[in-house]
Amino acid sequence: MDARIAPIAPDQLPELYPALCDILIETVGLGASVGFLAPLSFEDALAFWRGCGRALEAGDRLMWGAWIGETLAGTVQIVVGMPGNQQHRVDLVKLMTLPRLRGGGIGAALTLAAEAEAARLGKTLVVLDTVAGNPAQRLYERLGYTAAGVIPDYARSSAGPLEPTCLMYKRLGG
Repeated sequence: MDARIAPIAPDQLPELYPALCDILIETVGLGASVGFLAPLSFEDALAFWRGCGRALEAGDRLMWGAWIGETLAGTVQIVVGMPGNQQHRVDLVKLMTLPRLRGGGIGAALTLAAEAEAARLGKTLVVLDTVAGNPAQRLYERLGYTAAGVIPDYARSSAGPLEPTCLMYKRLGG
């Protein structure tokens, strides 16, 4: 599935809020552990995206979207606002694809776009966490990420039970 991947600027967010909220609400509703419990309200999703907008405006995060035609099919962010001793790295966060469009390469394309920009910025390490053993972990492994370890009972799934997380990393530029 060919998706157009493009950066999302802070001034684009207001027009994208409805689609971004849909992606987040659907993702949480199907059990993804992206920081929220189900059911997620539109108001809470909108508050999250507005917070992301503030982080984009401050230069602490960068964000990409994947479009299939006119449909926003997925999104990802990297946290670039790191402490002084961590300026060499970014955190890859909130990779989400519309559930009906999963499995078509959108997540991989978004991740690679974020990695390319991180490398362009001189970053040499990408760090992330994901539910241990889930399809996202397998995606990251296919993209060259290494599991650093698993933390049991790290966070609640969107349905409530505690789940383990897998900390992963990838070195860039070599």
